[in-house]
Amino acid sequence: AGGGDQEEEEEDDDDLVQTDRLDGAQVVPEMGADTAEPAMRGGGGGARPSGVVVGIVRRAWRPYACVLDPDSAMGSQYLAEPLDTRIPKINLTTRQAEMLRGKLILVSVDLWDAGHRFPTGHYVRTLGAVGDKEAESEAILIEHEVNCAPFSPQVQACLPAKGWTIPEAEIARRLPP
Repeated sequence: AGGGDQEEEEEDDDDLVQTDRLDGAQVVPEMGADTAEPAMRGGGGGARPSGVVVGIVRRAWRPYACVLDPDSAMGSQYLAEPLDTRIPKINLTTRQAEMLRGKLILVSVDLWDAGHRFPTGHYVRTLGAVGDKEAESEAILIEHEVNCAPFSPQVQACLPAKGWTIPEAEIARRLPP
């Protein structure tokens, strides 16, 4: 692509991409910029640095909480619909579709071929039934990347004994008078 310097940038969705900066002749004018006045950002000219993505260095894919779409069946291939609407549906091959119907499942993306509309992924595990409080809570934690793994024995050894309560003096010290 264009005649400028290449650099790596971290995108909003955490993918690391390689970009090619466009030179001055290819710079895109800022939206609403009046060329007679300096641009609000960058100090002049009414244009901002522009570039094109020339490659993806590292994908930041993670497991996504999904629901299997039973109406999308093509043989043993299905589309899994992520709870996060910003994520596209994921192609999934499974022979367990009946067992996964009505369940919240974790699906990881493996690849996204340039000629395919949706990425391809694989089933990781079942969280539980759609509507189940525990499964829905775990899905929310996973979607917000909150680690819900059990504490290690070393961490548990640091915890106070069961039945511990905050001492009254500490409560009184923290509360306003």
